[in-house]
Amino acid sequence: MAERRSDALATPLASDTKGFQMLAAMGYRLGQGIGKTIIGRAAPVDVNLKAGRTGLGVDEAKRGRDAAAQQERQEREAKRLRGQDGMRSTFLQDRGASFARRRAEGHLVKARVVCETLDQRDGIAESQMWPLPPPPQGDDVAGADAADAAADCASVWEDLPAEQRLSEVLDHLRQRHHYCFFCGCQYNGEEDMRESCPGKWEDDH
Repeated sequence: MAERRSDALATPLASDTKGFQMLAAMGYRLGQGIGKTIIGRAAPVDVNLKAGRTGLGVDEAKRGRDAAAQQERQEREAKRLRGQDGMRSTFLQDRGASFARRRAEGHLVKARVVCETLDQRDGIAESQMWPLPPPPQGDDVAGADAADAAADCASVWEDLPAEQRLSEVLDHLRQRHHYCFFCGCQYNGEEDMRESCPGKWEDDH
């Protein structure tokens, strides 16, 4: 029934019908607007059949509510995705910082041993950059006192970030001993190191 109605509404009025003949007698021509000035409607009024028993305007209001709900869902989803991107970015930054810290700590342990060896060879008695002395064994009171004193002196420096302590040890090795930790060799003076060593850090090599 709906299809027949749609077909009938879509079919122009035939010229051999009584209605068309009456319009033609009053001056109507197919495709022209109706009325005395021929500026009226040229096509029939559209018929929009309403399904259901709701009142007029309810469908439009429902479509508006549905559109608002859809937009709200899209905004929530976009916010959720932004939150995930932020969490992923923070995770990657934290992981990168953790890796850099562990790498610096590993280099620092080895660099402090090199620093102690070169300093002692150069007549330096002690330095906070050297490895901390091992804990005393048994009843070694004097050793315990010395270890405590060394720990107290180095406590502030030991609290610095590993990257900063490594930087200071590398600077000391380069400036005092003309030694590059990552080249693994001692140069014949500052000029030789400047010409032969690519840089202070591992990434420079």
